[in-house]
Amino acid sequence: MTNNDNSDSEVDLSEYTFDLNKLPGELVSIGKEDGEKKHKIQEDGNNPSSDIEGPEDFTLNMVELLKNADLEDTQRTQVQVKGEANKVKADDSGEGRKEAVDEQNNRHDPEGPTRATGLPDYTQLEHTMETSTPAHFLWKDVNESLQNTSISKHQASPSGNINKMEDVKETSVIYTPGRKSAPATPTVDLSRMDDTINSQQGDQTLCAAQQICQLELDLEAKTRRIREMEAKLTEEASLRKEIAELKQQLQRRDEMNKLTDAELNELRKTKSELEQARSDVASLNSKESTLRGNLKDKTKQLRDAEKKLEEARTAHKRHSEEISAELKQTKQDCEKKLGGVYSLKYQLTSVTRERDSIQKSSEDLEKTVQNLKAQLELTESQKAEEAAESLARLREIQKFAGELALPALGKPFFEIVALLREHVKTLSEKSLEEQKQRSKESEDAQKELQKLLKKANGAARLEARKAELYRDRLTETSSKIESVKNENTELLERIAVLTCDNAKLKKRATETTHEHDQALEALRKLRAEAEESHKSQIAKLKSSHSEQLAKYRNNTQGPSSELQARLAASKNRESVLTAELKAEQAAKEKLEKDMARMEAEIAHHHMTQKRLEAIIKANTSAAKKIDGKIVEIMREREDVWKSRVDELTRDNDKLGRVLMTMWGKQEVGDNIISKRNENGDKQGYKYKYARKVQDIEIGEIWDTLLGEPAS
Repeated sequence: MTNNDNSDSEVDLSEYTFDLNKLPGELVSIGKEDGEKKHKIQEDGNNPSSDIEGPEDFTLNMVELLKNADLEDTQRTQVQVKGEANKVKADDSGEGRKEAVDEQNNRHDPEGPTRATGLPDYTQLEHTMETSTPAHFLWKDVNESLQNTSISKHQASPSGNINKMEDVKETSVIYTPGRKSAPATPTVDLSRMDDTINSQQGDQTLCAAQQICQLELDLEAKTRRIREMEAKLTEEASLRKEIAELKQQLQRRDEMNKLTDAELNELRKTKSELEQARSDVASLNSKESTLRGNLKDKTKQLRDAEKKLEEARTAHKRHSEEISAELKQTKQDCEKKLGGVYSLKYQLTSVTRERDSIQKSSEDLEKTVQNLKAQLELTESQKAEEAAESLARLREIQKFAGELALPALGKPFFEIVALLREHVKTLSEKSLEEQKQRSKESEDAQKELQKLLKKANGAARLEARKAELYRDRLTETSSKIESVKNENTELLERIAVLTCDNAKLKKRATETTHEHDQALEALRKLRAEAEESHKSQIAKLKSSHSEQLAKYRNNTQGPSSELQARLAASKNRESVLTAELKAEQAAKEKLEKDMARMEAEIAHHHMTQKRLEAIIKANTSAAKKIDGKIVEIMREREDVWKSRVDELTRDNDKLGRVLMTMWGKQEVGDNIISKRNENGDKQGYKYKYARKVQDIEIGEIWDTLLGEPAS
């Protein structure tokens, strides 16, 4: 509330009106006896609540407080109405015209109630939730009660009273500051009438006329309110439809909640089944623990054997890797050395080819030299033979010439000899020249031969040097080849050693694998030991029985009955042992089947447990979502109810302030309006300190105005 004079938090409450008939509860009937009225007035006078400070929230018992005030107001208004009944009859036609005009104005004026009363309509509230109760259902219509009371009291004048009851259906106190022609309020008229009754009774008629005018204004407001009620009825129909829809939604939600409850029951059943399954699984786990405890020792032995195998394998792998690396290095060295050997061999082949070619050329030169030497020897021998022949011929000729004298040709013999000598000299000169030529030719040939020999000797020396070099190289290469061969032999020996080590490691690996296999077979043997022990016992018994039988047969000692008894006992024992064997085998098979079945059941239980856990997770998530939706709905409802409660508290505060102003006007009057108190109120009225005016008896006013006894 705002106050335009002093502060913005307070509103001028004198401009508001308060309709007492809109409040819930039963109203007191109009026209009670004067004794009852006096008794109530005395009770109100004796009640110290008006003089003592009231409660903090004085609207708690507002209905009970308003009953007495409504009784006084209604009695006063009825006194005035009865005094002016004839005037009402005369003005009926004019009022009908006014009502028609007012109806037309109300059709075009949507804010009629607020203009008539000066207050907005706080009776209508928005109803969003399905659980809310409309506020307009809380108000009760008191027209019938008022109408019945007025008809019962005024049966003597039915025509006039019917017209009056049509005009006065609801009693209300309305203050409209907008209409200046009408009087301010009925309480103001009553206060004036109380003052004039003490001085003059004639002024009461004027007050009644003024009251009739006020009642006309009340009728206009009531017609407007009736139209508002019709509009509210239409709104009520729409609201009922909305309520039906909301109820359907609630039913659907209830069905959904029922479905969720059924799912929760199923989940509980599944939880119980899960607990049973878990208990079964716990028992099975205990059995498994016992069986696993028995298997742990064997698994430990197997793990130890596997660890040893892995260590041996790792050592073997390392050793084999080292050996393979060394072998690779030796192979690379051998390949390099073999490459050098192949290059040296190629050089040797080339050198041997050159040597062979040089040897061939030297042999050819030697042959040519020998041929030339043979030719020289032949020529020398021929020359010696020719010289000897020529000398022999000369000697023979000289002898023959000396012996014979030839007187031929008229010349003496000596001249012939001289001629022969000259001829021989010429021949000798020619032969000498020929010999010289031949000697020159032989010398030239010898020179050429010497040159050729020198060349051949130089070439032979070069070839000898080359051959020596090649021989040196051959010796070096042979030494290298021998060293390579030695290294190869060493490498081969080393490879053999490594292969032996490899073989040993392989043997160790095979031994370890055999040990592993033996360890694995040990488990099988442990299972088969019972069978073997029983079989061995049976075989021993059979052998012992057969030996004993053979001894008895060989010795032919002892009666046959004892032998037969022993044979029967042995057979019985054998059958018992075979039965025990079969029973043990069956028990073992049964245990194996039970183990397999238990493993399958455990796997199945694990699967079911996982599936149920998934279902529980899904259901919990769904339940969380539903809880979230419910929480959201409840929050929305709480917000709506909080807003409504806030609005109702505001309305209660406002109504309380209006009540206080109306009570102040009734008790104090309009003479103190110009005064101002400490708080700045225009009225000058306080709840604690209320200055009351002397109450006027309604019965006396009734008698004076109408001349009828008060009933």
